[in-house]
Amino acid sequence: SQCEFTTPILLLYQCKSDLDAWRSKLGAASPDALASVCPLYGWLYLFHQHLTSKLTLYRYNTFRLREKAVGGDVLAFKGDLDYVGFIRDFVHRHDLFHFSLVLEVAGLTDYYPEGYKCPARSGETTEEPLTGLRSWPAVFSAPQDSALWEHWP
Repeated sequence: SQCEFTTPILLLYQCKSDLDAWRSKLGAASPDALASVCPLYGWLYLFHQHLTSKLTLYRYNTFRLREKAVGGDVLAFKGDLDYVGFIRDFVHRHDLFHFSLVLEVAGLTDYYPEGYKCPARSGETTEEPLTGLRSWPAVFSAPQDSALWEHWP
């Protein structure tokens, strides 16, 4: 699997554009109105929402860093489904100290924590393989306080 997120973002945008074009051609005011007439559209719209929320969850830290650097709002990217919100509500409701989604990168040759890496020139290597504790990065953590990282194994 590819761990870069440039291609998925572009494909999600294309999918959203196609769904919006389909909705405007059929003259529906909202996706819900069209879903009641055309169940296939409803399924595709819901599938798109899940994929968007999944991408936002997996790349939340990258989006937050980008947001701090150039401005913007990560929350504007999420759709009707909010996996980040679901997890935060779960953590709050059950009074959890911490929740982390951890990725095992053993066997992945193309994992980059920032999601994208410029191609290296021929014969040049710029990344060393992730080993030890670096091979278990936290993809998402809630709450995001720095005290936990002092105790990360």
